[in-house]
This record gives sequence, structure tokens and C-alpha cells, in this order.
Amino acid sequence: MTLTELATLLEQSNIPVAYNHFKDAQELPFICYIDQASDNLIADNKVYHKVVTVDIELYTEDKDEQLEQTLETILNDNGLPYNNGGSFLLNQKICIKQFTQLNLFRR
Repeated sequence: MTLTELATLLEQSNIPVAYNHFKDAQELPFICYIDQASDNLIADNKVYHKVVTVDIELYTEDKDEQLEQTLETILNDNGLPYNNGGSFLLNQKICIKQFTQLNLFRR
């Protein structure tokens, strides 16, 4: 799966999606995703399978369990296992739900 294909899946949540950041200020809720690193399968001096680790962040005004469940369903239905966590930016009054360590496999 490519990053573009991942973005298309995330857009099924019906909220704005951007790679890394939006160019302009964005109203909540929204999603940002970014590729963090690679963990490729390498043998015989070449990359056999590209593995890209991606993090997804859901930004909301308050904790939104229904929207979190929507994202979890999208990821699970498409075979994208993840770990998750959350935080709250007190000074900006923004709740962040993080879906981390998604591995996108490409040949």
C-alpha cells in the first residue's frame, strides 16, 4: 500500500486528511499522517519488500470515541494493525489520538 492509498482510506472517515500538516489553519476534527521510518526486508544486496512505518494522528476538540472507532474500523478492515495512544494539548485545547507503528508493505 502506498501513502496515497492510505490517504484514500483515511478519507473514508469524512474529515480532512493531510500528509504531515495542512497548508492553512484547519478546523477540528482532522487527520494528519506521516511516514516515520522504513524496516525493509533486505537480502542478496537488494530490497525485496519495502516496509514503511506510518503514524496517524486524529485531532479533535474533545475525545471522540465514535470517530476513533471509525478510524479503527477502517484500519482493521484493511489489514493495517496499529498501536495507539492519546494526549491532550492543554494550551491549545486539542485532543490527539495517535495510531502508531502501522506498517505499509510494498513490493
